[in-house]
Amino acid sequence: MIPAIRIHGGLLAALPSHTKEGDTLRSIQGMPPVMLNPPPGDAFAVRNDYALAIDYEEMPPMFPITATHYAATWLLDERAPQVKPPILPKRGSGYMNASDSILDVRKLKQYFHVNKNLTMKAVDDVSFQIKKGEIFGLVGETGSGKSTIARTIMGIYPAVEGEIYFKGEMISNQRIFRQNKKKVRRNMQTIFQDSAAALNPRMTIEQIIAEPLRIHRLASGKKELQEKIDRLLLEVGLDSSLKSKYPGEISGGQRQRVAIARCIGMDPDLIIADEPIASLDISIQAQIVTLFQDLQRKYGFTFLFYRA
Repeated sequence: MIPAIRIHGGLLAALPSHTKEGDTLRSIQGMPPVMLNPPPGDAFAVRNDYALAIDYEEMPPMFPITATHYAATWLLDERAPQVKPPILPKRGSGYMNASDSILDVRKLKQYFHVNKNLTMKAVDDVSFQIKKGEIFGLVGETGSGKSTIARTIMGIYPAVEGEIYFKGEMISNQRIFRQNKKKVRRNMQTIFQDSAAALNPRMTIEQIIAEPLRIHRLASGKKELQEKIDRLLLEVGLDSSLKSKYPGEISGGQRQRVAIARCIGMDPDLIIADEPIASLDISIQAQIVTLFQDLQRKYGFTFLFYRA
């Protein structure tokens, strides 16, 4: 593998395998740099497994590979040491043993009446069951009703027909849902596709994570609240120095990590992730999926994952 191909090899390794179950994705380390204020040298050196000391000091020139192709990497310099790509470790299954059903959707229908002559059947007779500790994927093309199912499960849309049971309680019944609304909302958390729209742009990262902790009284005082916020940021791979920043000041991958931190702070039984990686580049997608796997192993929550 020549140096010019190594970054492509890292991106290809971040793609999921369709032949092996339970693999942990190999992600590219670090986060993309803020190009408004780039670091000295090669701004992407921190994400390069083969970075040399000079990469952190001086931007590499363009070296010719063929008559029409060039690459900016010090590894092509004649003085650079010869390096070999690492042998990736074999990755085992990460699935948990699942037993009790936590979510049961039966013959769900969700229609939207546009006018007296037109009714849109967004969801028509959908049934599935998710066991406790399971990672359940719901796949369908754009416009097939995946997000509508998620919103109906969460109680945002009342079900037209059918039943939804969460931990044995029929939450599709509006009276039962209202009686247990706070408990259901705490134990059923959602991560949306567009983190920029899901996070309040007028709140700092600290305020975003602290808000549900205060509402559900999961911290007894300011000191415990700060400790929980710092721990949650660390859990999702972020530094506590980001607490004072606003969503618009951080990258898309970092915003999604903040959304995950806010979510797991509730210690939910079920997490509904509505295409949470669709807007991220492939290397960051691998990081987020691997983070989900690690957190699921640690906390044992059930995962309903939507993907187009």
